[in-house]
Amino acid sequence: MESNIHLIRFDFGNHLRHTNNQGKKNEKIIHGSHVHFMSVPDKYSVKNVIAVGSIEEFKNLKRIKETFLKFIDYTNIR
Repeated sequence: MESNIHLIRFDFGNHLRHTNNQGKKNEKIIHGSHVHFMSVPDKYSVKNVIAVGSIEEFKNLKRIKETFLKFIDYTNIR
């Protein structure tokens, strides 16, 4: 079975902006690098993200390779 759901997607950049729960009372703006989990690729589907800096193991990481390797370790990917 084929699926277009992204299990994980990192978006890196200091000037990125993402809105969680858009149009709802608990709407929240996430600024900077963030992570999408179980995200459909459709531009208009609701997607909530987690700021990379809010994940304890990723707090001080600046480079993509370091972050990716930390993620592999964090999720026990072998």
